[in-house]
Amino acid sequence: LQRANNKLIVLHAIGSHFPYNIHFTAATTKFLPICNERSDIEPFSFARLMYIKNRIIPAIQGAPLISAIRQCAADGYLHNSYDNTIVYTDWFLNKVITLLKNENALFLFVSDHGESLGENGRFSHGFTQEASNWHVPMIWWASDEFIKNNSNSWKSITEKSENAVSHDHVFHSLLGCAGVKSELIEPTLNLCSSVP
Repeated sequence: LQRANNKLIVLHAIGSHFPYNIHFTAATTKFLPICNERSDIEPFSFARLMYIKNRIIPAIQGAPLISAIRQCAADGYLHNSYDNTIVYTDWFLNKVITLLKNENALFLFVSDHGESLGENGRFSHGFTQEASNWHVPMIWWASDEFIKNNSNSWKSITEKSENAVSHDHVFHSLLGCAGVKSELIEPTLNLCSSVP
């Protein structure tokens, strides 16, 4: 990694983070209705109040607000908002891959956490007992040029695609896949390493 044109680019996309309705565009709104379109919820400024209720002031227990949140979730509108963030993320990933297609590039997409959409009465995230909060996607994509120049690394990634991995793998894999040599890289956590 001595060449000046090597780059590590980090993009923070927010993704499917609450409040959902601000994380997709009109063009990526495929699932309707969404919560803030409902006249019975609009007065509560749904997204803002739900965020406050769950993350900042847990003591808010106003019956109309709780009722509106639960009704929105029960009707499936909360899921519609969330699903629209997935459509937007798909659009975003496609744009990134399109930009990288003709480069010597390796792309990793991974979420930092998942979300609860009413399972067991929980909303948002931070619930370690909910698998939906910690079981997240990890997607690797490589350009043809990267695969040609790094066939062993790509073979290792693809062979491990069914393995259980965690965020612990990110640091070691990014460095290892980039060809960095360091005693800090744990081979068993480097997905580009032939070590199982």
